[in-house]
Amino acid sequence: MRVAGLYIHPIKSVAAVSVDKVRVGSEGFEGDRLMAVTDLKGTALTARQFPKMLQIKAALDAVGLRLSAPGMADLQVSKEASEATSDTIVWGDAVSSRDLSAEANEWLTSYLETEARLVAFGGTRLSQRYEFVSKNFADSAALLAISQASINALNERLERPITVTNFRPNILVEGATAHDEDLWAKVQIGDDMVIEGLVACSRCVLTTIDPRTSEKASDAEPLRTLMKYRRRDDGQIYFGQNMRPLSQGVIRVGDPIKILERFDHMKIKTDVSLAT
Repeated sequence: MRVAGLYIHPIKSVAAVSVDKVRVGSEGFEGDRLMAVTDLKGTALTARQFPKMLQIKAALDAVGLRLSAPGMADLQVSKEASEATSDTIVWGDAVSSRDLSAEANEWLTSYLETEARLVAFGGTRLSQRYEFVSKNFADSAALLAISQASINALNERLERPITVTNFRPNILVEGATAHDEDLWAKVQIGDDMVIEGLVACSRCVLTTIDPRTSEKASDAEPLRTLMKYRRRDDGQIYFGQNMRPLSQGVIRVGDPIKILERFDHMKIKTDVSLAT
């Protein structure tokens, strides 16, 4: 097995960025979901409610990031955040955040046609759900891994194939058997990077939105098909494995992957959705 793709999401719920290599810290991929869009009350906005967010591209550079979207002029945003902190709410968790730019707020408000703010992670997150919640704006764990074989197995059942970006993983794996990732308890990537499996990832309506067009599938695919063979007794549909790093370093596309430990059954959570 090997790493076939690596993805970061500079802003929660905007377009994924494919990279050839990425530095991994204790909280996951460097630059992943360290910014979010919120309403004026501090609740994180996502593509579940605003599918157009998937059309926003955020390109990281030395200055900060450049925002682009259909029908909008590009906007350069400085990475310098304000000193004042406030809470952003992500699945009920209070995540400390800092305002980034009034210009970015205006840009997002115009594009999304709702009052919006761009905020940066402020350093703390209080969660009452489970101990492995990532210390950024991710819905749950720091990393999400999916195998290409699982995508292929799904596409064999679909009339209209989807891509891995419908599922917004961080790591795409090549060479595994379909859904083998369900049982990955501990995985080595490259020479010394080790990541730990936590719990299978339950999926939501976001998977039915085409990331290229922001159009929601009228036939509820691929969820409708996944319900037939990936739905568990708790009623949730699971696809992919939530994981976290146990070491720090760099992961590269092409790095070999070795399974160090396996679960004897799929681990799932029944209290809350873990959709990413």
